Amino acid sequence: VEFLLEVKKKPYTAESLRIKLFRVLGHYRLEEIYRRQYEQILKSTDYSKKTRQIYLGVFMKFLQYYHFKHPVFIDDEEIRDYMILHREKSSSHQDAMVSSFKFFFEKVHNQALSEKSVMRPRKGFFLPDYFSLQEIRSMLDTTDNLKHKLLIALTYTAGLRRQEVQNLRLADVDLKRNRIFIKNSKGQKDRYSLFSQHLHQLFLDYLEKEKPRVFVFE
Repeated sequence: VEFLLEVKKKPYTAESLRIKLFRVLGHYRLEEIYRRQYEQILKSTDYSKKTRQIYLGVFMKFLQYYHFKHPVFIDDEEIRDYMILHREKSSSHQDAMVSSFKFFFEKVHNQALSEKSVMRPRKGFFLPDYFSLQEIRSMLDTTDNLKHKLLIALTYTAGLRRQEVQNLRLADVDLKRNRIFIKNSKGQKDRYSLFSQHLHQLFLDYLEKEKPRVFVFE
C-alpha cells in the first residue's frame, strides 16, 4: 500500500503532519507575521500603548515557547504548563499573562479558556502608603532647587500621578480657577484637579526663572 505522505511505508498522523507544517512555516518568518497581525488588532482597541506592548510581548514569548504553533492548536493543558513555569514570577507578571491570554485566545481566536488553566494569582491586600503633611513640609524646607520644590508641592497638593506630572503643560494650568486640567488620566479619562492658591507665587517665580515653553517641567 502506498500513501501520499508516508515514512517507512507508514502514513503520517495528523499530529506529525501538523508539527512538520509548523516547522516549515518557521522558515517563512512566522514570528514577524504574527507580530504584525497582532499589532494591528491591538491598535484597534482602546487599550493604552503600554498595555498593548505588555499584551503583545507576553503572547509572543508564549508562542515562541511553542515554536509559533497556531494558537488554535494550543490546548488548555499546554497553557497551564506554561503558567506553571512562571509561577515564581511576580503576581503582576502572572496577571499580565492571564489578561494577555484571555484577550488573544478568547477575543481574537474565539477560543474559550478554562479557568483552571489561567487562574489569576492571589494578591495580598495592603493599605496605600503616603507621606504625611509634616514629611512633605520637611522635604520642601530642605529643598533649595526651585523646580524640585514646585514639583513636590504640586504633585502632593494636586494628587498627581508620575505620568500626569510629566505630561502637564503650561496651558493646562488655570490660576484664575485654581485648577489643573489632566488629559488622558488613568483609564484614558480627562479630569480636573486642584491648584492650591498657596502655590501661586512659587509657580510664578518658577516660570520667571526657568521659562518653560510647553511643559511645566521640561
